[in-house]
Amino acid sequence: MKAICYHLQLKQPLLATALLGDPNSAVSFNYVPGSLIRGMLIQRFLSQNPTRDLAGDPLGRRLFFSGQTRYLHAYLMADDARRSLPTPRSFFAAKSLQLSEQQSGLLGRPQTARVYDWSHPDTTFETRRENEAEEKDVLKPLAYPFAVIKGNTLSLYAPQYVVKVHVQRDRVKGRSTTDSGAVFRYEALAPDQFFAGAILVDEDSDAEILCHLLAEEHCWLGRSRSANYGRVRISALEVLSSWREAGGSAPTLPAGESCTLTLLSDTLLRDAEGNPVVAIDDAVLSAYLGLPVVVHTSRSFTDVVIHGGFNRTWQLPLPQSYALAAGSVIAFTPQQAIDSATVERLEQAGLGERRVEGFGRVAFTQQGERILLASLSPSYVERTPPAKLSSLEQRIAQTMFERLLEERINQAILHFVHDQIIISSLGYLPETSQLSRVGVLVRRALHSGDVQSVRTAFARFKPTAARQFERASIENQPLREWIEDLLNTPEKVWNKFHDFKFPQVPGNNQSELVERTKQDQELARRTALRLLAAVLAALEDKRKESVS
Repeated sequence: MKAICYHLQLKQPLLATALLGDPNSAVSFNYVPGSLIRGMLIQRFLSQNPTRDLAGDPLGRRLFFSGQTRYLHAYLMADDARRSLPTPRSFFAAKSLQLSEQQSGLLGRPQTARVYDWSHPDTTFETRRENEAEEKDVLKPLAYPFAVIKGNTLSLYAPQYVVKVHVQRDRVKGRSTTDSGAVFRYEALAPDQFFAGAILVDEDSDAEILCHLLAEEHCWLGRSRSANYGRVRISALEVLSSWREAGGSAPTLPAGESCTLTLLSDTLLRDAEGNPVVAIDDAVLSAYLGLPVVVHTSRSFTDVVIHGGFNRTWQLPLPQSYALAAGSVIAFTPQQAIDSATVERLEQAGLGERRVEGFGRVAFTQQGERILLASLSPSYVERTPPAKLSSLEQRIAQTMFERLLEERINQAILHFVHDQIIISSLGYLPETSQLSRVGVLVRRALHSGDVQSVRTAFARFKPTAARQFERASIENQPLREWIEDLLNTPEKVWNKFHDFKFPQVPGNNQSELVERTKQDQELARRTALRLLAAVLAALEDKRKESVS
């Protein structure tokens, strides 16, 4: 068995319609269904082999219909570029929990919250009530659809959506009319998001064929492609000889010990009479696993969704059927040991119907942590090196940087003066003559660049004049010490500006340019003198106002 892994970048909003919303709207799945990938590859296969009959061709049936090739759903990519998985429905947290990516706690650690796994064998109705008492709130399943579990930490992910309103147009007149002018809304996956998918191939030779079909970088998926929806870029194509969807290696499940079966995608199961399964029991699970098991219903958490579809060849909808929702967790105890080879075979093949389209994906796990720490993480963002600029472009970028830096310095000085001088209580201010005296020294130094002359002249002030600068204070520091510190260590001037950021301009040496600017002693001295001149001028104005 080989796995073909790939990344999908949404260049436009993607509308993979789910059976949700009102009749005048369409809501997309929060993932890219495997059926879309399969349909796109079928179209490419037929365009390269127009004479083949897929229904009667053994290769076509093996690639697209028999289940020997399975097209897994593409789920949101985590920040470390791994494929996230549906959040287990046995994970419960406080009802009022609202994690934020921007919010951070002590020492810059991300905001976290306790999450309880109620499928754990130690969980009882009493412990559930104790958990709610600890949180002082009702516990509800997590509202974030995707997660990555690492030990006792849980990273949560949620895709972004974009909502657009459209008006139906008459095909002949090209505009809306009384008879053809319905208003409808599309809620689609937002562009510039990354999803990770995989294709499982039983015949190793088929992997090369599918890689050739995936080689074309751009494709179109989903609905309303003529309305600027559905453009996708395929990247990071990789063929792996050994791959497990849940990560790690397949476990061995001892007899008589509790373990869990987690559904990694919606699963279509049927009981012995052919009816769709909405509540899994011992008989159904034993029949699908091929060995006797006991299901613990009190520690199993499942949900039901409705799935349908549309056959574009027949131009007819597919039958709708109930399915167990992705993330459902079934706690069970096997009556006989299940070795790792059997577990690996079941996970690779999946359970139930429509497995070729990504349904029926499962993962077997042993005892895990009962309490986890969860945090909301940003999804993957492509980090590409900046383009190489020509010498002329670099000079233009340098000029842009200098002008933007000058503007930000001016704004930072204005904000400092407003916050620390105009609206602050500074104590007894020096006489206007003394402030003007220092201001003249600073302005001369701005022209000559000689900070030493200001330090020397200021140090020679007579005790009577020097004491006037000790009675006023700025930033909880006597004015005299504040001026001396600024003149002695002008490179610390950047720390006095709240949230000061150096400008970002195009270029392949952006970080080098910023670092060089930070180390520029001449710029630091000039900025420190400009700040001091602005502070002295504001102090003069404030002194005159207080006297008048």
